[in-house]
Amino acid sequence: MSPFLQAATFIIGFIIVLAAFISFIVRLSKRLNHKVTPRIYNMIEGIVVAGIVLGVAGMFQPFSKALYEPGFLVLLFSTLGFIVWSHVVPARATISSDS
Repeated sequence: MSPFLQAATFIIGFIIVLAAFISFIVRLSKRLNHKVTPRIYNMIEGIVVAGIVLGVAGMFQPFSKALYEPGFLVLLFSTLGFIVWSHVVPARATISSDS
């Protein structure tokens, strides 16, 4: 296969995967915007951020090579999850007035 054809195949595949990811984000955010309570939103956001921290710790720890691959996968999926979750808008907290 020629280098030009390889490059074209890669670029087309990359654009297809990127378009699918963007489409997923748009559909999920339309479905969940203003429907997730702030408590649940913050809990999921905390879990995703903890996954990012654990993934980085797993990748850059000096003790075992066996933790590198799981650390990378945890970091990858947590980062993708954070990108998706950051496009969801939580519902507004209701403020009760005792007047």
